[in-house]
Parts: sequence; C-alpha cells; structure tokens
Amino acid sequence: IGGRIAERLHQPRIGGEILAGWLLSLVVPALSGSAGDANGASMDARFGPASAAGSVLLMYFAGLEVRALASAADRRQVAGLSILDFGLPVGVTIALSAWIPLELLRGPVRQDTALLLVVAVATAVTSVPVLSRIFHDLGVLRTRFASVVLNAAVLGDTGLWVMLAIAGALARSSGPMAATIATHLVFAGGYLLAGVTVLPKQLRILAQSERNALARRWPGVFAALVVAAYLGVAHAVGVNLAFGAFLAGLARPRVQELSPGLARVRALSFSTLIPAYFAVAGYHLNISGSPELWLVVGGFLLLSSVVKVGASALAARMTGFRSFEIANLAITMNARGGPGIIVATAARAAGLVSAPFYSALVLTAVVTSVAAGSWLRFVMNRGWPLVREGGAEERGA
Repeated sequence: IGGRIAERLHQPRIGGEILAGWLLSLVVPALSGSAGDANGASMDARFGPASAAGSVLLMYFAGLEVRALASAADRRQVAGLSILDFGLPVGVTIALSAWIPLELLRGPVRQDTALLLVVAVATAVTSVPVLSRIFHDLGVLRTRFASVVLNAAVLGDTGLWVMLAIAGALARSSGPMAATIATHLVFAGGYLLAGVTVLPKQLRILAQSERNALARRWPGVFAALVVAAYLGVAHAVGVNLAFGAFLAGLARPRVQELSPGLARVRALSFSTLIPAYFAVAGYHLNISGSPELWLVVGGFLLLSSVVKVGASALAARMTGFRSFEIANLAITMNARGGPGIIVATAARAAGLVSAPFYSALVLTAVVTSVAAGSWLRFVMNRGWPLVREGGAEERGA
C-alpha cells in the first residue's frame, strides 16, 4: 500500500514501503524493536527470509533490465565516468577519514577500517534498480542518457561491492588485516569482474548451443541453475548475494519479453517479497528526537551528497559532458536507492554501524532517490534536454 501511494505521488516506491515498515514498528508494539532487541530479533525471524529473497530478486530483475543497454552507451565516456564517479568519492572519504567522527557511527563490532569502507561505499553507490524504474516511468529507459548512467553505475558499483565484501570480512576476521584484504580483493574482485565482462558472453553461447538440451527444453530450469550457481559462488567468495543475483540477471540471454513463468515471478516479487525487504529495512529505522540521531542523519546526508554530486559533476566534465548534461548526470547519479539500503542492512547485520548511522544510511538512500526522480521529472516537464545525442538534443519519451 505504501509503495502504491508513493507511486501516485510520482515518487519511488521504496519511500512508501520503507515508511510503511517504520509505521508498522510504531503501530504494532509486539513486532516493534522499541521494547528491546528481542522484539527486533523476532521481526527478523518472521520476515527475514522474505526480506532476503526480496533483495536478491530486486537486484536480479534490475540486471535483466540493464543487460540490453550494455552495447548502447559510449564506451569510453562510460568507462571514464564510472571510474571517476567511483574513485573520487572513495578517495575523498579516505582522505578525510581523520575528521570523520567514527565514534558516532561505530556499531558493536569495533573495526574502524571496515567502518570507513562502509562510509566510502555508502557515499559512492549509485542505485541501478531505482534509476531503471525512474527511467522506465519517465519513458527514457532506452535513451542515451539512461544508457550512460546505468552502465556507469554497473561498472562503478563493481568496485563498491568488492569493498563491501572486504568490510564484511574484516568484521568477521581476527587474522592479519592485510591478508584478509588481499584474499577478498582477489576472490571477490575476480568474481565481480568476470561476472560483468566474461561470463555473460560465455553463458549466452552455452544457452544457444545445440548441445544444451536443458536450455532448449526447460529454459526456466536452466535459468534457475545459472542463478543458483552465481549465488553459490558469491557466498563462497564473500560477495553480497544481492549483487550476485544482479550479475546473474546481466548474464541472461537477451530477449524482447520475459517468459510467462519469469513474468509471473517478477509480478509476485514486486508485489510481495521486494516490498517486504524495504518494509523490514524501514522497521529497523530509529527515528526519534535525539540530537545525536539528527546530527548523524543530517551530517551524512548533506556531506555525502556534496561529495557524490561534486565527484559526479567533475567526472562528467572530465569525460566530455557539458553544461546542463553535467547537472543532470550529477544529481541523477547521487540516487543511492536499493543498493544503498542493501549496504545499510549488510553493515547493520555485521555489527559495523550504530543505530543512528543505520538510519542515516537508509534515509539518505530514500531522499537522494526522491531528489533524483523529482529533478528529472522537473527537467522533462519543461522540455529541457537530458543530454545531447549526435548533435541533437535528447528530450526523453
């Protein structure tokens, strides 16, 4: 219901679904964490499996939507934009680490290197699922602007998920830090890079092979086995399962329309499991009148947005975009959305972040997504271009 209300207000569904989860924690005391951690654990026990399935399905279907755009973007600009859009926020975060009040952000697991990586990841992430949905709703999903943004986000976020895997490993490990980082950098980085570059092409060849009777006779079973293999390897190398599902979606052979079975799974996912994931994330929000909470929320939202928007604008400028194109790209790529919330929930599960910082991560993901959607709708309603395309101006639908 919350998601549908948000849609009617021309806002991303996640805002309404997260708000519904937060209201649930207030209206139903038996499920609320306000009476203690036991009730919070009860909420996770009841809805945790549905929530986990929702995050995996969200990213899988996001991968399906993005895969057809991979050859449309200007590759050199996309590569440069993704590297700079990822590298600059991470570099700025690390450079300013001495001035970041980690004591306000730190969770029960006191691992400051891992916490700093979470801060960097949460600042630099760009939401592929939310932006693909916004582009679809605005009728610009098949335009050059959407192609540039989504492909840059996919490539850049590869590095971010490696960093999140390292942060999670550091939180769990008692061994030497350098060895832990090196191990996960090799395995997680290799898996993610292969999943973006090599494996999609090889799996398409395998799916179309005349010798592959399984893919011809039972394509749904073959697709399910591919997803299971991606998730299994992701778990083995310490990568978040949601991003493993995203890579599985990218690897699926291109088709004009989803099969009836997959279309039914998609409809079920977006009506139940994915909203459950965002509702559980909203349930864990700790929104109170505490000055410390709003200091953390306001500070992170403002400073991370300044860093991310500034980095995206500079990256766009350095890769050849000009004037209005820079503003559109910078504001759009600041949308943290679903992946931002996945970062928050993963960091909370690992014990790396405090309750106020978890709330800051979730609220920042929602606010930046709403801001991006509102800006693009504002631009298009006035007939302004998003980017120039071959000398002509691209106006969307």
